[in-house]
This record gives sequence, C-alpha cells and structure tokens, in this order.
Amino acid sequence: MQSITINIQELYIPRLNAFLKSLPKEAIMIQSLDAEILSRVEEYKSGKMKTTPLREGMDRIKAKIEAKL
Repeated sequence: MQSITINIQELYIPRLNAFLKSLPKEAIMIQSLDAEILSRVEEYKSGKMKTTPLREGMDRIKAKIEAKL
C-alpha cells in the first residue's frame, strides 16, 4: 500500500469523495491523525521531544541565508 498527501481545492472535494466511494473498500484506508497528534502532544508535554527556542531557530536560519549572500 502506498501513502500520499494531497492538497485539493474545496470546490473539488465532492468529486474526490465520489471517486473514493467508487473504489472497493479494500482499495483505500483512511486514517485519522488524532492518535498521532495526541502522541506528539504527550511527547512534547513530557519533555521527551527535542525542541529549539524560536529565536535560536530563526538566528540559525538567518545565518544560513546570510552565508549564501
């Protein structure tokens, strides 16, 4: 099974839904991201997630851009 992410204009959502419903049930698997989001939130709250303060991150980005000039 392949996984993809697509961005679709709101206007075409009904056509996409109709297409998905036309496929056999075993052809696709739609997963909710709720479990993944909860897991990431818990990881962040517990302190296990490596984070970078905003200012530090922006300074690194700025330095990389300036080095290319």
